[in-house]
Amino acid sequence: MNLLDFFPEKSNNNRACANSCPVRAIQPEGNKDSLTLVHERCIGCGVCLSGCNQGMVTVHDSTGEALLLISSGETVAALVDPSISAEFPDIRDYRKFVEMIRAIGFRYVIESAFGVDLISHKYKTLFQESKGKYYISANCPVMVSYVLKYHPELSDNLVPLVPPSIATTMVCRQIYGNNLKIIYITPCIAAKSEVLEFTGIAKIDGVLTFKELRAVFEKKEILESTFEYSDFDAPYGKLGSLYPIANGFLQAAGISEDLNTGNVITVCGPGKAIQAINEFETDIEKVKKHLNIYFDDGCMMGPGMTGAGNPIRRYSDVVNYARKRINTINLTEWVENMETYSSLDFSRRFEKEDQRLPEPSEENLSLTLEKLGKIKSIKTTDCTKCGFQNCRDLARAVSQGIARLDHCYEYALNNQAEYMKTLRITSENLARSNDSLKENEKQLRFENENISMRSDLFTGTIQKVPVGIVIADELMKVIYSNEKFIEMAGEDALMIADVIPGLIGADLKSLVPPSFYRLFSSALNSEEESVSRDLAIDDKLYNVNVFRFEKKQIVGGIIKDMSAPEVLAEQVTERLTEVIDQNLNMVQQIGFLLGEGASKTEAMLNRIISSYQSRKSG
Repeated sequence: MNLLDFFPEKSNNNRACANSCPVRAIQPEGNKDSLTLVHERCIGCGVCLSGCNQGMVTVHDSTGEALLLISSGETVAALVDPSISAEFPDIRDYRKFVEMIRAIGFRYVIESAFGVDLISHKYKTLFQESKGKYYISANCPVMVSYVLKYHPELSDNLVPLVPPSIATTMVCRQIYGNNLKIIYITPCIAAKSEVLEFTGIAKIDGVLTFKELRAVFEKKEILESTFEYSDFDAPYGKLGSLYPIANGFLQAAGISEDLNTGNVITVCGPGKAIQAINEFETDIEKVKKHLNIYFDDGCMMGPGMTGAGNPIRRYSDVVNYARKRINTINLTEWVENMETYSSLDFSRRFEKEDQRLPEPSEENLSLTLEKLGKIKSIKTTDCTKCGFQNCRDLARAVSQGIARLDHCYEYALNNQAEYMKTLRITSENLARSNDSLKENEKQLRFENENISMRSDLFTGTIQKVPVGIVIADELMKVIYSNEKFIEMAGEDALMIADVIPGLIGADLKSLVPPSFYRLFSSALNSEEESVSRDLAIDDKLYNVNVFRFEKKQIVGGIIKDMSAPEVLAEQVTERLTEVIDQNLNMVQQIGFLLGEGASKTEAMLNRIISSYQSRKSG
């Protein structure tokens, strides 16, 4: 069972839960921006719950399982941690919340204070007989998990005794029978996973946090005002009710904390507890003390409690509650029970769960620090905003793949500044490019209008010239033809043009005589770029000049009606020019013979040409 449920889709990318995790169980998912929870690395401290306000991390809800067991017909007992006194300060008499718990359906309601008395006295004996070996208390499941996963070499220094809740469970089964089912009500969420390792008479069948207990009260509408008094069931504890306070466990057994003669140090609080384990490993020969250690400021401040709470007020509530409990117990019976049940086997073995990652090389660390901008020439800030103790610890985590460079606040700001600068430059470049594009668009629009105007002018001019023009593709289908060609092609072509403007798509073979068509067809495959022929059709003489645009693809033709007045005048001029050119050659040969006569002949011919040109222009 996973202790925590994780919902990365609820992230707002502020990484608060990841930064708060003391063992980096919440880490980047590969190269993605999303996070993932590595359950094997989690120690169940619950810091991420208060560090995240988006609901990404929640404690696995056990209320359904507990209520199912209660309704199963089995005999079920509620084993209540003494921290209940700090959870319900609004209930003045503890006997009220005992009866409220019974109302849920529990057959027995038992406080785990007697187990605290038993185990604390075992600790006293162990510490006294340690013979130079120093121990770490194993009552806080968070710190036990931390040692086994991140300081496995210290597993032999953990006190090899079960926690008080398990000791009380074992005694309860001696009293009420081995078939008794037990649900532990606790301020510690890590207890949900810890109890799974115990079996037999030490087995706890379910765990509810105090938050979940309140939820059950609300669901079943259980209110203090509707219930009478009811006391806990046996076994009864003595000073074990002080257990919620960090050093209350030591007082329960009379273990000395005297600064001069004592050999136990009590350490509590997230930062202090982890630091104490680190120092215990490196400096135990100098410290030479046992550690009574809790991750939180005592169980009364556990993550399974409701609200943040006030430690001073809770301390006072626990002390006042313990005084009341001590005044109600039968001391003779308590002594007898201590003697009777101390013979139970409360020993415990620990299995290492090493979750340490390979240490990066100094070269790798230096490169990472350089990327972070924390090179030797620049003083590192060690601001701890990233959640690490210093910049070197962050670089180490980055090298191990459990953190990213942008976890560094300064690095993220610098990158953001560079990114904004890049965005600004890019935006300016885009603005200039946009202006340039607008100018180009304007120029292209102007040129397009000019081209369109020229095209219209050209097309209009071609349509009105006194010669026929036609263009066809490789299949001899008309691509373009002007008005003069359609007129030359005859009445059928004029009728087709009424339906299909310009005869576009019409078969050229059906529009012109065979001699015309053959000339076009041969020109399409000819190596010559143009072919000119005079063709006689129906007593008319036509000059046909055929040229190809692309070999075997497009061919065009210009057709002149030689009988047309404008064409006739032009042809006479051309023919006379040819005669003049021929006679000039002869004149040059006989010039010396004819002399002045030749000049007169040239002048006369030129006048004839001028006459015809005048007629043409007129």
